[in-house]
Amino acid sequence: MASRPPAAPATLVPDTPPPAAIASSTACERIPRVREQSLEPEPPPSAAKPAPVRAFLRLRPSLHPAAPRVVHRLSNHPEKVSLARSPSHSDPVYTFNDVFDEDASQDDVFRAAALPLLTRLFDRKTPQNTTSAYTGDAGGDSTPLNDAASDELIMAYGPSGSGKTFSLNSILAKAVDFLVRKISPAEGDNNTNFPVINIKPLRWNEVQYSAAPGEASFSKSSASGFHTLWISFVEIWNDTCFDLLDPSLNLSKGRKLKLHSDVFILKDLTEIQIVNVKQAMDLISQVHELRRTAETKVNRASSRSHLITTLKLLKFTNSSNTPQISRIAIADLAGSENAKQTGAGGDLLDEAITINLSLHYLSECVKGMVKSQKTGTCNLKSKTAFRNCQLTQFLYPYFRSGLVTFLFHVNPANEEQTKAVLDFSQQSCRLMTYIPSSNNGKQPNRTRSQPAEKPASGEIARLKAEVERLRVLEKQHSAAQQRVRQLEDIAADFRAQWRNLLDTTHLEEKRRKDEYLRMLTDSEIRLREATLRSERDVSEKLEKKLEVAEMLSAGKICELQRELEQKETESQELQEQLLSEMATMEEKLQEFIEKAESDRKLISQLNARIEELQNSANCSTNIIEVCGVRAS
Repeated sequence: MASRPPAAPATLVPDTPPPAAIASSTACERIPRVREQSLEPEPPPSAAKPAPVRAFLRLRPSLHPAAPRVVHRLSNHPEKVSLARSPSHSDPVYTFNDVFDEDASQDDVFRAAALPLLTRLFDRKTPQNTTSAYTGDAGGDSTPLNDAASDELIMAYGPSGSGKTFSLNSILAKAVDFLVRKISPAEGDNNTNFPVINIKPLRWNEVQYSAAPGEASFSKSSASGFHTLWISFVEIWNDTCFDLLDPSLNLSKGRKLKLHSDVFILKDLTEIQIVNVKQAMDLISQVHELRRTAETKVNRASSRSHLITTLKLLKFTNSSNTPQISRIAIADLAGSENAKQTGAGGDLLDEAITINLSLHYLSECVKGMVKSQKTGTCNLKSKTAFRNCQLTQFLYPYFRSGLVTFLFHVNPANEEQTKAVLDFSQQSCRLMTYIPSSNNGKQPNRTRSQPAEKPASGEIARLKAEVERLRVLEKQHSAAQQRVRQLEDIAADFRAQWRNLLDTTHLEEKRRKDEYLRMLTDSEIRLREATLRSERDVSEKLEKKLEVAEMLSAGKICELQRELEQKETESQELQEQLLSEMATMEEKLQEFIEKAESDRKLISQLNARIEELQNSANCSTNIIEVCGVRAS
């Protein structure tokens, strides 16, 4: 199992002195909680604007540049890719808002994917397929959406080792820097410390007034146009939520945070006000050290959990102490894994199974919502899928009424995993979310000190009927909660029984293992003794056979010695005979040599005589020739 260093308590940078308009506050007051949307599918409100899910694709640089690529951008449509270099009509083509090549910079990704959402937190324009929002223009339909709160989600999806964490770490740092500069009293300055105020976010759309020492309380006249920025980190590991900013978090066991029924909130989630960029960067670094990672064959630091960072913006408008809450969540999802490729085993394999299962549920939710929107009917499958894991429950409010941006990551050299990601991306592109252009009929958050408008007399009966209906629903909800608690108790008993069964099984396996080891040890001892006895018997038999062989061979040795002596005698006689014959042959050879020497002398004499006769003949010939000449 992946390990993490011990947590350090989260600290805040000391706040600056409050301005002159600050008044003291002595009471701790909560705004009544606005009930969140349930999992029940329902048609979009009439006052909502449909917004398609944005999808971007980023190609990770390959570790082997010479390896063939399986993803190819179309030359005439750079926002489209295909698995075929020259796609035909039968080859699928995948369309995105933009595609980032392997050499794309982090700034390019931030400008296209995140900056339009951040800008929209202030100008409330729906981001379209453009990066011009960096200058404040969201492009496309720029109809203002009044002054409603905004829920936005940026989610990185892809296989393990595709570079998701690398991209989102940069996006998070740039987003914090952008927001701090935007809300700074001197716009563009990210070094100013914001005062720590006494109005803090609580749960989803609630705030809490506190009276902690050193916190500033803003009056209505000074609060208008003021912003505060808050940050929280939730890690979802093995389908369990962990608050990474909780200084009391026990990382060896972990403190499990359960989602509250159907309202998707984490109770007691730690949210820290960002007072400057340095403090935010320190918190981010601290959380990254706490996140669970492990080394696999495809990734040296593979994330074993989903990490969701939420930046919550509290905006004070209309001279009211009741802030408007907008949020942007940056979800770094753990990558899908193939156990054969990653080599995961043991705890890592269990984590990989949980990760793949949660990503499967997310895919099922998207497919179910797309089908529901296409047919105009309620899809019970998508409703059920959102309840299946903590990840989908946590992300559900953003899919229901927010802006969702997918940042898909692939390794362009891995065809199998790339095709799966591209297929899911096209399902996501068909999904529509609905952005509220007003409060959609809901009562705005207000404190107890704010008097509600007195309803007209004609509304009293309807309100009473509504109260009765809500009471019935509350009873039903209480009964459902009681049933859920009963099911949780049953599940706890089942888990306890399962653990007892596992413990019993482990003990039985240990006992059998010890028995097998003992039997194996006894068998080894008996085998060793039998081997020694066998070796001893074989040795004795060999010694006896050797003695018999020595006795039998003694007589033969004597006989062989006599034969050897006889042979030596014969050899000596033969040697003497050979020596005698050699002496005789030498004498004869000497005689032959002497005779040959005499023959050579005789031959020399004959040669000399022949030469003399030849000289005489020559002289005679000359004389005859002279006489012939004279006669003529």
